[in-house]
Amino acid sequence: MIKKAIKRPDEIEYIEFKGRENFEEVCEFIGRSEPLLTRIDGTEYLLMNHFNSSEKSVPVDPGTIFYKWNNFGNDENIYGPTSWDAISKNEFFKRFMECE
Repeated sequence: MIKKAIKRPDEIEYIEFKGRENFEEVCEFIGRSEPLLTRIDGTEYLLMNHFNSSEKSVPVDPGTIFYKWNNFGNDENIYGPTSWDAISKNEFFKRFMECE
């Protein structure tokens, strides 16, 4: 007999990057030490060196959500080479619902 099953969503932890206010906490969350820089117009951003194993550095603006899987390590093909990822706030809340 053929049965159907639904994969439950993964439980994750996340933090929103808010600039100088919490950049040290974000770096601790992802396990990396990255510089906080300020543009000419005064906006702050986190410079992610070799972001997701690429050779280039990527600026990460405030409002970006960093999240990590609580069950990382179970399958690198699903979760990728790191336990965390970054995504825009809008995209994050399209994919995930906040737990209480």
